[in-house]
Amino acid sequence: MRRLAASVLGAVLGACAVTASAAPPSPPTVPGWPRAEAAGHVVEGPGNGPLVASSSGFDVTVSAYRRDGGLLWRVRRAPGCGNCDDGPQRETLWPDGTWGPFGWEGDDSWFLDASGRELPGCVGLVLADGTCISAGYDLSVRGYTQRPEFRFGRMWAPREVVPGPAGWQTLVEGDEPPMIVRDGAGLVYAALSPAISPSGAPAPGLLMAMDPVTRTVVWSLAGPTQVLAGLPSGVVVAADGGVGVVGADGTWRWHRRIPTYGARITPGATAADPARGRLYVGRDGGGRRLVTALDLADGTVIWETPASLRARLLSVGRGGRIYLSVGRTRQRAVRSVRFRDARTVWERRTPAPVRSARELRNGTVAVSFGFGFRPREDRLTLLDPR
Repeated sequence: MRRLAASVLGAVLGACAVTASAAPPSPPTVPGWPRAEAAGHVVEGPGNGPLVASSSGFDVTVSAYRRDGGLLWRVRRAPGCGNCDDGPQRETLWPDGTWGPFGWEGDDSWFLDASGRELPGCVGLVLADGTCISAGYDLSVRGYTQRPEFRFGRMWAPREVVPGPAGWQTLVEGDEPPMIVRDGAGLVYAALSPAISPSGAPAPGLLMAMDPVTRTVVWSLAGPTQVLAGLPSGVVVAADGGVGVVGADGTWRWHRRIPTYGARITPGATAADPARGRLYVGRDGGGRRLVTALDLADGTVIWETPASLRARLLSVGRGGRIYLSVGRTRQRAVRSVRFRDARTVWERRTPAPVRSARELRNGTVAVSFGFGFRPREDRLTLLDPR
């Protein structure tokens, strides 16, 4: 225990030392950038340029750019809901070449293709053949306790239902759909929370694993409240005040409690990097904002950002670089750090908080920053740290 504490302290002090030393390199801006664009979530879009999704009130704007800064298309849409509920699934590029979900997952969401054409929404995951798999509860039953289930089919379309484990129920507390992920072996995972066991005993949550080929739930596990990321085999979950890994056979590999400061651990603030054996978990609660790196094999804490940095996890690049938002008022920046020890590789100061950063296929990094409530002052830029 003392060795672990000392190693974490050393990593934190190392990160502090980098902060206090000479200014790190600042990558140049790619010609043609920045562009005036409302701050939002950035993913790699058509033609390997940046795509950014932002919202103003309930209205959603999605803009796709070429890497030279030219606008490919922009789609604005008001959702068909008055009291809209969102969900944990982040906008992403799916194996069938579509992007989504955009909008509000609990009520009205949609997908877009490479030309910006709107497609029916999916509030789960999409396979290479376009199949949509989601999870939730039995919509045909009224009441606050309902049967958990998986579904095949997009929103507002006929769906094939795969029932959850017999006797289990979930408490319906809103329209927010659960996160759903797939591992490298093909199993699909979802967790519903809170849950009630067949005996009537309450459980924090219920993790289910479903085989999409046989379309059956192969096992379930009481406890996990949220799936966070799929692995080559198994899944990362939130449970019991921390995080853990459950194997493809339904048994715990490890679990570790970490301070959450009153905030939930969410998929959007978590990233797994199996190639380098790392799991990154961000938390933002109780006035604290920090990121912790754990060993994906056993949950050992490798490093943690100092509280003074007010770091937020943005994404992980293909080569293992971690992109952070630095939240100090007079030193707002996007920062790239090494996966081994969190030492700074480069940093770019910004006049407003960084909302998102994404490494593109050619090694450039798209960064969205702004206050959100002044969209005309927000910017999308492309940096070249190569």
